Amino acid sequence: MPATYAELHSHTNFSFLHGASPVEDMAERAAALGLSGLAVTDHDGLYGVVRFATAAEAAGIRPIIGVEIELQDAAAQATILVAASVVVTAILVPLVTAWTARRVAQPAQ
Repeated sequence: MPATYAELHSHTNFSFLHGASPVEDMAERAAALGLSGLAVTDHDGLYGVVRFATAAEAAGIRPIIGVEIELQDAAAQATILVAASVVVTAILVPLVTAWTARRVAQPAQ
């Protein structure tokens, strides 16, 4: 059986100044490279995940949903959250929504 690889950290054009490619192009390229899956981990939101999931399935790769969040602690690095299944994605969506709402309501000092 050939080895499989899935990239677990990538940014799309929804991550302003960090990613440039549309999700459709990323899914097609991942399939062309022989990746078994691709995770989209845009900054602070799940902006393009529906379009990404559709494009990844059409390209024949596994869509992996994730997000990169930056904690309010100035010393902290960015944290990547990746959902391993549809069930975890269903948990991740309201979690990211609540985190973003709280961050907007209480900006860092």
